[in-house]
Amino acid sequence: MRLQKKKIVLPLLSILVVDDQNEILQVLELFLADSGFAVDTAISASEALKKLSSKHFDLVISDINMPDMSGLELLRAVRSKDNKTDFILVTGVPDFKAAVTAIKEGAYDYLPKPLNLDDLQKKINRLILDRKNGSRIKTKGSNVGKIRNGYSVIKSIGSGGAGTVFLVEKNDSYFAMKILNNSGSEIDRLAKKRFNREAEILKSLDNAYVVKLFDVGGFEGDDLPYIVMEYVHGAPLSSYIKNANLTDEDKLSVTLQIASGLDYIHSKKILHRDLKPENVLLTEDIRVKITDFGIAKILDPSLTLTDTLRGSPSYMAPEILRGETQGDTKSDIFSFGVLLYELFTGERPFLGKTAHAVMEKIKTAKPPAPRSINPEIPEWLQDLMARMLDKTPGNRLASMLDLTKVITHYMANPEDFKSGHSLTKKIFRSILFRENDWK
Repeated sequence: MRLQKKKIVLPLLSILVVDDQNEILQVLELFLADSGFAVDTAISASEALKKLSSKHFDLVISDINMPDMSGLELLRAVRSKDNKTDFILVTGVPDFKAAVTAIKEGAYDYLPKPLNLDDLQKKINRLILDRKNGSRIKTKGSNVGKIRNGYSVIKSIGSGGAGTVFLVEKNDSYFAMKILNNSGSEIDRLAKKRFNREAEILKSLDNAYVVKLFDVGGFEGDDLPYIVMEYVHGAPLSSYIKNANLTDEDKLSVTLQIASGLDYIHSKKILHRDLKPENVLLTEDIRVKITDFGIAKILDPSLTLTDTLRGSPSYMAPEILRGETQGDTKSDIFSFGVLLYELFTGERPFLGKTAHAVMEKIKTAKPPAPRSINPEIPEWLQDLMARMLDKTPGNRLASMLDLTKVITHYMANPEDFKSGHSLTKKIFRSILFRENDWK
């Protein structure tokens, strides 16, 4: 558990922390108090009940497993008398079904131990905003209680400008339901077209490394579209990069899985156009699921919508930024090269104080060599990234198959990865050859 001091510029909450381990109580009390919250602690559920009977707390952060009474039992006891106190439950033995049970019982959220304080802070920030909005589950212009086909909402798990994603349940199975926001504006009508296109794209895909679509529909009386996808119990690749908790072997495995998924997507005449760490989900056993096809492009003029939203600036190919194309397989390869650079170095190759500055660097500047940031990166991998990040599309890898050939070789020969063996350069000379050097 990492102690970080980040001030929260949000309304004050009164928080009661409940845990039978004094060390955890002390760390959480210090962290939350430093963040500007009014904090009290209890060493047991019984002590917590006494404090809750004499004083109101906005939030209780409680361990699940305690000797006298579990955190879930504490939640039930408080819920029988008080619906205004929110709960975040914590456990050292995380279990998805137990988490869903906690949410159904009325907990706001559920976190595993060892507790990541950044994650806790994000949950509290979101709770404050939800309380301010007057609803834990809020979708513009819709009534989440009137979902067709028997889906029941468990909790909101993410939101953006175009829509909101919920964890939903049907027939004892769990799914992710993405619902489009709708205010009736022209922008929303364009968003609806992109949303419907995402559904059409997902319906055509069936691959182990791509999120699977199960259902498409709308709300009764609202006619708001929704997509029901497989629920991936994990986290985006961006969080793994930020926390630096992937081994070199994990990174190679993730690279190979993304390449395989992207190769499959391209074989279906589809471009992703927004490949970045936030759009790659990892399960707890490091399995890849590529997601978010909202701005994808079908390589068929009769099926392509014209729109100005074409990707995230930091990951966009230079030819797209120059207005030469709306994207092709080579631009997806460039985006993947940016992702790989970040995965293995922890930094993006093109940095700037503004989006415009970043885009100018992508168009004109050569990034620092990855090995100058992380000397443990083997030369063959640095050469591979150079081919993927070449400014000229024709100089990039021909396809994802080139990348999978090299990665598969090293997965089968890990001693080459550790020693920087030159065998690969001889075998894959045409793949690893590049004209442009790093900065």
